[in-house]
Amino acid sequence: MIANFRDQGVKAYRAAKLLHRSLETVYRVYRFLAAGHTLQEYYQHYRENKAHCGRKAIQLPTDEVTYIKAKVAQGWTPDTIEYPYIKRKDTTNYLPSSYHRRTNDDR
Repeated sequence: MIANFRDQGVKAYRAAKLLHRSLETVYRVYRFLAAGHTLQEYYQHYRENKAHCGRKAIQLPTDEVTYIKAKVAQGWTPDTIEYPYIKRKDTTNYLPSSYHRRTNDDR
């Protein structure tokens, strides 16, 4: 759509308003096309850059995977499985939530 507006000679600020897009987004496409690139090249760069966004996949250690698979085979659901005493970068020694739960007797 942005390329069509550019081909028709529509100013970038007007195209941004009509498309409800950021002015910088429209200018970026206009500049890219003015530099002699194609719309397919722009989209390819866009997809490559977008692939760097978001959370990266977590790779669990093999002992954790084995533990989880064993519990699932026993009929446990994933939300009830707790791997005790896991040490991770972002947490201290992990204890099962039952260890941390307070009851009325603890008060």
